[in-house]
Amino acid sequence: MKTVILTLSAMLLTAVLTGSAIIFFGLFNVSARGGHWPVVSWLLHTSFRQSVALRAPPTSTVPELDDDDLVALGARHYQLSCAVCHGEPDARQPRTLVSMLPAPPPIKQAVADWEPNELFWIIKHGVKMTGMPHWPARERDDDIWPVVAFLARLSDLDNEQYKALLNSDDHLSPPASLTASDTHPAEIYNCTLCHGASGTTDNVHVPRLDSLSQEYLSATLKAYRDQQRSSGIMQHAASLLDDETIDRLADYYASTARQSADVLITADVSPSDGLTATAASMERGQLLATGGVVPASSDTSLPSGAEIPACNACHGPWPDPLSPNYPALASQPQQYLLTQLQLWKAGNRGGTPLARLMHKAVPEMQYQQMVDLSAYYSALSSKEGRWGNE
Repeated sequence: MKTVILTLSAMLLTAVLTGSAIIFFGLFNVSARGGHWPVVSWLLHTSFRQSVALRAPPTSTVPELDDDDLVALGARHYQLSCAVCHGEPDARQPRTLVSMLPAPPPIKQAVADWEPNELFWIIKHGVKMTGMPHWPARERDDDIWPVVAFLARLSDLDNEQYKALLNSDDHLSPPASLTASDTHPAEIYNCTLCHGASGTTDNVHVPRLDSLSQEYLSATLKAYRDQQRSSGIMQHAASLLDDETIDRLADYYASTARQSADVLITADVSPSDGLTATAASMERGQLLATGGVVPASSDTSLPSGAEIPACNACHGPWPDPLSPNYPALASQPQQYLLTQLQLWKAGNRGGTPLARLMHKAVPEMQYQQMVDLSAYYSALSSKEGRWGNE
């Protein structure tokens, strides 16, 4: 027994000394040109796959991904933040990227063998020693699913279809009155991918910007840039903007309400993801928004609206605008509004000086009340809550 212990101790000491020599004398070649030994590549890849399989959330947590607006939002974020490494579908990667070790695989190859719940985990947490970053906003899982939805549909897309996803918005070209304006900065291209050049995108997961004030837009962009408001999508978009550029962008989008008459439209109620925008739902939403009491309902789980402050006191619709620091909600997409209310209730929304007001207003709100409020505001004409509209 003593001989065995001495032998094992000697082997351990030899291993430690050998490892120390490799590390401290630089014997291990870290050159990317040399590549990995086959056994090292196998160990790293197997560890990667098994680690993801162990930690990925259950498949039951995967939401409905067959949503064209969700896919489009994911594609547009991918173009701005991910395509630089993984490339566009069916497109050649730059030679410099291919020379990395490990090289970021072409996007179709990268996602081919993964399930949606596994892709979600990889995007959220990133992968050590590969250059794959984690998602910038820990609190916003809802932000990740659009990218997963896009990747899940990727096998059916060629480059032309991918480009169509990036350019499917009806408002990508600014109105002629704005094209020649000094308030049309070059940086607007990144914004138009999701919000449209006039701030009137039809994507139900993206807010309209044409009814918001310059003050509110500027404060919001700065909150995203300074990591005071969470969103992996928006924190990336705002991360490199200085104060002057943010103010110019905010002024540009605020000006679309004043200069582009074609965006003064009445929003169609377009329920998505199982939302219902019935007349009864909108009526209940109106009562909540104006401080009324929700009528008796067969659903006894719905509390009275008496404990919820009147939304229109800050968010309209107003006879006259109240303050440029409050966002008008009229004609915002129902799905977007519902998501924001859920984020407020979960404590994952805020970042601007007036956020404390919403943290006091939302905690008692139930899901159905959020649905009703979002249905009501989404059905309003943009004229009924636009900041600065004459």
